[in-house]
Amino acid sequence: MSYAVVTGTAGLRGHRFQLLALDVRIATDCPILHQKLEYLVQDARQDYPVTDEIRLEVLRHADGYRISESGAEPRAEADSAMALGHLHMRSYERAYKLLPSTGLFLHAACGSYEGRRFLLLGESGAGKTTLITRLLTAGVLGEGDELVLLEGDRLSALPRRFHIKSFGLGHFPWLTEEIHRLPSHDNGNGTFVYAFAPSDWGFPWHIRHAGIDAVFFLDPNHGGQSRILDMPRHRMMQLAVPQLRLIDRANRGWIAALCRQFDRAYCGRLVLGSLDSAADLLLSKLRELPAAG
Repeated sequence: MSYAVVTGTAGLRGHRFQLLALDVRIATDCPILHQKLEYLVQDARQDYPVTDEIRLEVLRHADGYRISESGAEPRAEADSAMALGHLHMRSYERAYKLLPSTGLFLHAACGSYEGRRFLLLGESGAGKTTLITRLLTAGVLGEGDELVLLEGDRLSALPRRFHIKSFGLGHFPWLTEEIHRLPSHDNGNGTFVYAFAPSDWGFPWHIRHAGIDAVFFLDPNHGGQSRILDMPRHRMMQLAVPQLRLIDRANRGWIAALCRQFDRAYCGRLVLGSLDSAADLLLSKLRELPAAG
């Protein structure tokens, strides 16, 4: 969400968005940085209750940028890319400090279909972002593609734009035709990461704060056959542990919390061959399940 800023500094324009429990407001007098901020900003509807805010102001100077935060000593950054990096870091840093120490993050995509909510677990590069983006066109409500916060008996996807790598764009011809609309990050090696917001293409984007009905662990099988194999819950726990990140390493309750989620959910291994066949299999499996999340 963009907004006009009324302060003593002329020419300020701002972005405002929710990051879990944090209300983020960033204002700048630099049109270039204002545009770059689209990579960070998202407009997902979120059920997570807001309890705090952060306000950042970025002013352009001859030697770079000065970033002010709630009366603290301004921080200097040399260029717009470095300023964006600091704004990104401070926003997420503050948001994470508001989370309960008993919570944990899972490296997973999240979505729901006909009342059934599911997670896609897997190693980096397994296809979580690609599959959840493909599922949008099949009527799935895509909530997030990267991290999911588990807090008690509820999960919330980390609100951020989906990060689609340039070499994966071939799966989405409807997206590549208007690639210029997507904010991007240059990796410096000839590849890019494009920041995709489902809402920009007319898809509903609602991040719920609720339980799940199914967990799928992605097993890439590019060029092969797609299939879903039932998995014992204890095996899913074993596969999930390397994909989690504790908010507080002293937390000893995470095992019970994760077990409770998996005990009430279907667990399966999704062998990911062709994208279309994997999507069809996942939707068929979800239709078989009772909507209990």
